[in-house]
Amino acid sequence: MSIFGGKKKNNIVAVIDISSGSVGGAVFEREKNGKINILGAVRKPANFLPDISFEASWRCAMDALKQTLKKILEISPKGVDEVFCVFSSPWFVSRTKIINFVKEKPFEVTDIFLKKLIDDEEKKYKEEQPEGSVLIEHESVKTELNGYSVKSPAGKKAKTLKSRIYISLGMTRTIEDIKKEVWKNFGDSPLRFGTLPLVVFRVLNDIMESGKDFGVVDINGEVTDIFLIRNDSPEEMIALPKGANLLYRNLASGLNTFMKETPSILRAYARGHRTLESSEKISSAIKKSEEEWMTFFEKALKSSGDKNPLPQDMYFMGDETASKYFIRRAAQNGFSGFTVLGKPANLRIIHPGLLAHYFEADAAGKSHSGNDINLMFEAFYANYY
Repeated sequence: MSIFGGKKKNNIVAVIDISSGSVGGAVFEREKNGKINILGAVRKPANFLPDISFEASWRCAMDALKQTLKKILEISPKGVDEVFCVFSSPWFVSRTKIINFVKEKPFEVTDIFLKKLIDDEEKKYKEEQPEGSVLIEHESVKTELNGYSVKSPAGKKAKTLKSRIYISLGMTRTIEDIKKEVWKNFGDSPLRFGTLPLVVFRVLNDIMESGKDFGVVDINGEVTDIFLIRNDSPEEMIALPKGANLLYRNLASGLNTFMKETPSILRAYARGHRTLESSEKISSAIKKSEEEWMTFFEKALKSSGDKNPLPQDMYFMGDETASKYFIRRAAQNGFSGFTVLGKPANLRIIHPGLLAHYFEADAAGKSHSGNDINLMFEAFYANYY
């Protein structure tokens, strides 16, 4: 759906971002001029864990969610008209399946036919996943009739149909836990779920001349997600078991301090507030973390690039405190051996300024999103889709 054809829904909307290291939330109002007015935003970190497990990580995520919902109610005491909750890894699995349908004579493509294609793929995918999986999203992200891309295929005739179907699944427990907490805070306000790969794909396609092929690298708490878009549809998602928290763990170890203290230590270091001794230890932890993260990152890109060349354009996003060091390290390697043109990849940073035009700003020209790029993407998506 184009941003110029977006349909208006409810006026006050809450977006919730659940990642591996934190939970963010924002409340926005739809303005008559089409812009998004962020009324307030918050992000609560999940507790740092020495040992990572699904159960422990989800308990920490739920604690952060409860704090986030409490803050959202302070921002909008009368509640909200709609809630949009978006998952990052590791809280979902997804894939894009290509379906080919061919007939000797032209056939009419109907909504019922398209729905059956999607429902059949959803059923197959769920059967491959552990018991307790539940649907988050399923939709056709691109359809070609007789070899030509068509935005609205229903009602048209063709001999060949090629559809790329994106499906994402979550765990019944996580979905139900979120529903209960949202109900406690917002009653029966409509609640829908999404996943970051589809959100990012849709938004970048709408606002940027990103072309048909591009990659997105999202460096969050415990995980780094790599989304590869080829042929104008999400084709591959890779989750690396190393994210921004890798640096925080190495800092805690090197400085012999608590992990919860390390974000403020890293921010102070970036501003130049450090002693010679601490500076050397912090620098050593950064270098160690960069090299460890880069080992996983290069291995993942090589594995994917060996099967299919990487897109030439790679977009990076993540928190500004820790992720920038990993992005800096990635920029030193052009990955020319893996890209479609055999040239160094075009590495670009996704920053709040890219979306600023679509948001109302205060007198200082700043959005009330707190420059949280994930929440800005999700508010944009919730407003237009």
